[in-house]
Amino acid sequence: MGIEKGEPDMYGVFATGGITALHLALPSMMNNFDINFFPWIMDDEKERRDQRLQYFLWGTLPLTFSVSFYNQLAYQYHRKSLLPPLFEDPDATAAAVSVFVPGGGMFYKGRRFEGWCFYLSEMTLAGYSVYQWDKTSGKAAAGGLLLLKAVEVAVSYAASPSYRVHRTEVSSGDNYPDFSVGINTGISGSDEVTLSVSIPF
Repeated sequence: MGIEKGEPDMYGVFATGGITALHLALPSMMNNFDINFFPWIMDDEKERRDQRLQYFLWGTLPLTFSVSFYNQLAYQYHRKSLLPPLFEDPDATAAAVSVFVPGGGMFYKGRRFEGWCFYLSEMTLAGYSVYQWDKTSGKAAAGGLLLLKAVEVAVSYAASPSYRVHRTEVSSGDNYPDFSVGINTGISGSDEVTLSVSIPF
């Protein structure tokens, strides 16, 4: 990926660890740990909707790991002033990634906060839909999920990349202001704080 001597985003690591624990333990927690931990084992306390939710949460762990991977990549590209692969057409690539990975297109464009928001929202709707599929509210949640996914793909296509190197060196025709703050030695020898704003043209 072109990243050398990268440093992990520890907040992302902790968030992924907590979400992974929820994937594995949420149905048990919802039932006061009275149901069997493994999805494929039914018992007297486990309802069909509990088992469906277990299968869904265990089966979507690869999506969570993919989101974590994209988050780490976006973090590294920000820190290293690099751009992701296939960035010649970032809009189409981001939209395509979002089709398969919740929030993936936003991570691809460096928008990590928005990526996490889409991921958490879509996984919540999907999980609720699976759990309550026998009810009208479950099917309504599935419809809401499809609508949200369409919004995510459209936003991923339309949003501008947030990488500073793209705004200041690559993009043309877009006047993104660049703010910088520094401490320099003044004429008198003392440190002076300098502020600057530049707009490419």
